[in-house]
Amino acid sequence: MSERKHAQLRNKSWKPIKLSNGEILDVHRERPEGNLKQLKTMKVDEQKLKGIPVVHDFPSVFPKDLSGLPPSHEVEFHIDLIPEAMPVAKSSHQLAPTELQELSNQLKEL
Repeated sequence: MSERKHAQLRNKSWKPIKLSNGEILDVHRERPEGNLKQLKTMKVDEQKLKGIPVVHDFPSVFPKDLSGLPPSHEVEFHIDLIPEAMPVAKSSHQLAPTELQELSNQLKEL
C-alpha cells in the first residue's frame, strides 16, 4: 500500500471492518483535540432475553431481569485430599539473591 493511500485511510473518520459472517461493520470515530488516551463507553439497546440462546434453553436458571450483575452469593468449595499424599513443596516464586541471603540468615538464627 502506498504511503499516500495509508495516510488517507488513517485520516478517515470511519473504517470498514469485515466480520467473519461476511458482513461489513462501519466503525465511526471522532478525533479529539490533543493527544488524549482514554476509552469512552456508549449505551446500547437492551438485549431481549429471547435472543440469548442459553437463556432460552434454560429459563428456570436465569432471573427475569438481566439488567446488571448477578447478586453476590457464597459458593461451597472443597478440595478432595488423597490419603497419605505429600503436599507439594515448591516455592511459589524465585527469590532475588539478596532475599535468598536474608532468608538464609533468618533460618540460621532459628
